[in-house]
Order: sequence, then structure tokens, then C-alpha cells
Amino acid sequence: MRRRTFLQLSGMAAASGVLAGCRKGNEQLIPFLIPPEDGATPGRADIYASTCRQCPAGCGLLARVSSGRVRKVEGNPQHPVNRGKLCARGQAVVQELYHPDRLRQPLQRSGPRGSGQFKPISWEEALAQIVEQQGKSVGSASATQAVLMTPPLQGYLADLIERFARGHGQLQHVAWEPLYPEWRRQSLFGDGEVLDYDL
Repeated sequence: MRRRTFLQLSGMAAASGVLAGCRKGNEQLIPFLIPPEDGATPGRADIYASTCRQCPAGCGLLARVSSGRVRKVEGNPQHPVNRGKLCARGQAVVQELYHPDRLRQPLQRSGPRGSGQFKPISWEEALAQIVEQQGKSVGSASATQAVLMTPPLQGYLADLIERFARGHGQLQHVAWEPLYPEWRRQSLFGDGEVLDYDL
């Protein structure tokens, strides 16, 4: 290779390196219609301390948020309940937020009971069916009692749900926690037998 060819190739390589660096930096659409007050810097993660609501234990967790989305949760080492540990249910809380197969709207059974066949319906249809069924059951001695099933609740939300259930005739509030069958049987019926629901 001649000296002149070497200098030409070196100059072209240097120029292409400089031009590649002149492109605009990290461009990214930030998924906010209304950005938060503190803003979001692409590529920088913020850590928020919160409480896991996947079971009644209420473990402390640290959520890593980047570009407006929770990317990862870990146990909070300064929390007195879990001291930095987090169970599989807590680790999976991100899937509850973003999993593509999560329930996004009401479903109505479309096949025989137990077949697992459901069709999506709108919230208006679902609420209209609930109101219709409640209207049929009020005053009917043979009607099946309706049940409002929630996770175990505390504080104002528990009081609100109880008042709502009392105000709607035969609606019974049942706190359901699948991981603690003994607790739920004890809370409902006062004995230690294991209870299971035919949903």
C-alpha cells in the first residue's frame, strides 16, 4: 500500500467516525400523554419504595421505574416485615401490570360450566347483568345469594366494601386469599377446616 492511499483511507475513516458521532443522541418516545412533574430522563431509572399487595403480608418492595414503566421489583432491605426478601408472587407483580394475557375487561362464560370458555363483554354489559341479577334475587326466597369476592382488605376500603354489600340486599362480602385456606375458613366460619370454592 502506498503512503498516499494509506493517508486517504485514514482520513475517510476519521471523517466517518466524526460524522457518526454527530447524529442526535438517545431518541425515544416517552410513554406519557401528560409527563410527570419531575420529568423522565430516558435511560435513567428511578427507585420507588412501596408495599406489595399480592397477599396479606404487605412486604416492602423497591420498584425500579424507567421511562414511566416498572421494570423490576425487589424486596426493601429496610422494611421490617420482609427485610429485603420477596416471594415469587411479589416478583411477579410486574407481570400483573404488563403481561399480554392479563384480564383487561369482563368475561362472560360462553360454554358449559367448567369448560373454561369465555367471551369478552363490555363493562356496560357486565354491570347491566349484575344489576339485573340483583333485581331478580331481591325478595326471592329461593334465589342464590350473590357474593362479592375480594382479597382481604383493611382500613377504609374494607369499610367501604362492607357498607356497599350491606346496602345491596343479599350481597355477601367474602375475603378470599388462595394461599391461606386455613385463615379464610377461620375468618368465615370460625373453625379450622380447609375451605375451597367452586368458582
